[in-house]
Amino acid sequence: MTVGSFFATEGRSWGPLSGRLAIRTLPLFGANLARIVVQLVLIPVLARIVSPEAFGLVALASPIIIFTSIFAEAGMMTGLVRSEVSRVGESSAFWFTLGVGIACAAAVGLLAAPIGWAAHQPKLTGVIVALAPVLIITCLNIAPSARLQRNGAFGAFATSETVSSVCGAAVALWTALHGWGAWSLVGQQITQAALRLVCNLQLSRFRPSLQFDLEGLRPILRLSTPLLGANMLAYLSRSFDNLLIGLCIGAQSLGYYATAYQVVQIPEYALGAAMRTSTMPAIAQVIPDQHAATTLYVNALRTLSLLATPAVILCSLQAAPLVRLVLGPTWAPAAPLASILAPLGIVHCYFQLNTAVLLGFGQARTQLRMSVLTSVCGLLGILGGFAWGPRGVAVGYALGTLLAAGPYFFYVLRALGAPWRRLMSGAGRAWSAGGVMIVAMRVWSELGAQHLPLLFGIAAACLVGGAAYLTALAFMEVVLPAGRHRAGHLALEA
Repeated sequence: MTVGSFFATEGRSWGPLSGRLAIRTLPLFGANLARIVVQLVLIPVLARIVSPEAFGLVALASPIIIFTSIFAEAGMMTGLVRSEVSRVGESSAFWFTLGVGIACAAAVGLLAAPIGWAAHQPKLTGVIVALAPVLIITCLNIAPSARLQRNGAFGAFATSETVSSVCGAAVALWTALHGWGAWSLVGQQITQAALRLVCNLQLSRFRPSLQFDLEGLRPILRLSTPLLGANMLAYLSRSFDNLLIGLCIGAQSLGYYATAYQVVQIPEYALGAAMRTSTMPAIAQVIPDQHAATTLYVNALRTLSLLATPAVILCSLQAAPLVRLVLGPTWAPAAPLASILAPLGIVHCYFQLNTAVLLGFGQARTQLRMSVLTSVCGLLGILGGFAWGPRGVAVGYALGTLLAAGPYFFYVLRALGAPWRRLMSGAGRAWSAGGVMIVAMRVWSELGAQHLPLLFGIAAACLVGGAAYLTALAFMEVVLPAGRHRAGHLALEA
């Protein structure tokens, strides 16, 4: 199994754009991986100090803050990344988003008490008020962050993310050890947002001027506004389960569910977000060369599939022992939820990549339709499964999200002008090897692996599953080498 088979380009050597995309993605991947490592180290410690109810309170407040921040951001990030914007335009966008952020923070502060009363959670009011300033900080960060992405300064972007994550984790750990409970998680979020802003301002060298040009702002708003509704609906679908469980079942159940949901976010944060950040401007640069764009997409799809597939399988099949090891026996109710939700990690990675392609082609309206479809399917699944409690919500959300994946891929392939076989050339081998990995781990489990000590059992499962996955990939490379596959593909194209 060669490195070339991981990043093959259908008969062509890595071109300048493909090479730059891979190299420029590495800092983002490293930063997101560092964030995941920090969380994996932090969560086990916090889980033994902070109660599930405290986790649930913050998990209930966070969607309210983030949903409002999406409204305040108004899709401006995408507009600034894709537009040839002047310094006056950047400053105008900065002051515009600042004003909107202040208004939204004030509105959230006024609504905090009614929300706490409606949720029968008096402590929730204070948590929401404390998190409201994050809205302002997030809006201030839009212009400098967009400049870094537009200029391809992904190393600087990665530095900002890493520094803010590590410092936020340090604040959460110190305050939790001093008995702050839910407030340690609040302090983590505020610290991360503030340091991300400081780093991005310094690294982007963005300094807003005291100018506001509405005419210069309108082209950015025209590109950004269509995404506002899609972004809000998409986030609502991904947080409605938290709100429903927290408001109707309780903060403790939400604590279990929200912690399990973080399993879904690990591959998305480590891989999907990095791919989206780097792929969107790369796709925009090669338009109208659909072949080059398709090559970029297939390369990214292959990389995501090969890396994320074994991770989500391992997390799903080994959820119970992993939860006991990482979080402790108190968090055992989170294990079945993590097992159900884990496969969505790779689906969300694909959605991030598909979004980058559609936005890179300037098809904001198509992206809007796909976001609406994905959101509606997820919401219907959540509502359909609510009668069966948190586990039913998890199953419903997973099925609804998977239902939307097919149409999403269809529209991306149509934008690229590529047939469905290109999708399989990017992901087929990883999916096939993943099937072999599942069978091997199931057989290993039936042979009595559950009687091993906890740590040894997890390690053995990783070795068995990993060996099966890599062996299957190597076998497919022998039976159908990448070179032969590419030659056949070129013959079909000819």
